[in-house]
Amino acid sequence: MPKHLKNACIEYSEKNVFLKKGIDQKKDQSYFLGLLSAKQLASVIFPLGQWKKENVINYAKENGIDCHMQSESQEVCFIQGRYQDFLLRTGCIQQKYGPIITTSGNTIGHHKGLHEYTIGQRRGINCPGPYPYYVVRLDQHTNTLVVGKKEDLLTDHCSVHSINWINDPPDTSIAIDVRIRYKTQAVKAKLVPIHENQANLYFDSNQSAVTPGQIAVFYHEDIVLGGGLIQDKT
Repeated sequence: MPKHLKNACIEYSEKNVFLKKGIDQKKDQSYFLGLLSAKQLASVIFPLGQWKKENVINYAKENGIDCHMQSESQEVCFIQGRYQDFLLRTGCIQQKYGPIITTSGNTIGHHKGLHEYTIGQRRGINCPGPYPYYVVRLDQHTNTLVVGKKEDLLTDHCSVHSINWINDPPDTSIAIDVRIRYKTQAVKAKLVPIHENQANLYFDSNQSAVTPGQIAVFYHEDIVLGGGLIQDKT
């Protein structure tokens, strides 16, 4: 008998707990749950894993439940204003000015803090050049923003550490689907274990803006195998 998560599902066998995608692929939240343990997942019950959003709304209306529909938030919904300003205002980070350099090592400007940027970003660099600049790397050690061409963002591999396996980890290379950020489709890759909580990923096709610190979540069809943190290659 399955228990259902909000936009994800939990199912059981005699020995294991399985986390699966929710039926509503547009609202699937399994990506954010990939770092939970089987013990944690076994204690979770949510009712919407087999529901689509429109079905929930219709059910509420049909049963006299007052639904206050609000626009959906796509950002950090519990703070006001930009989250970059929130981090500064609360003292979570200190503003540090630093250089902007190209992948070839040329200094072309200065930034107001690495917290203002993310890998793959194009807007906000404000440095004229012979081609559009994209953020390629955030060098925390030297407080340097590295920019380059769009093709500089492409890679066919990455490393993942601090991996959480919901069930038994693989002891050999396996073919998986992997999501390297929430708002992207899963892509096919080969996972090569290095240690129980570390692995290399080799994508079947080049991926853009693979970002250190983001979560990579591994799937076999609709089952979540686990996930870990993308490793900085520098």
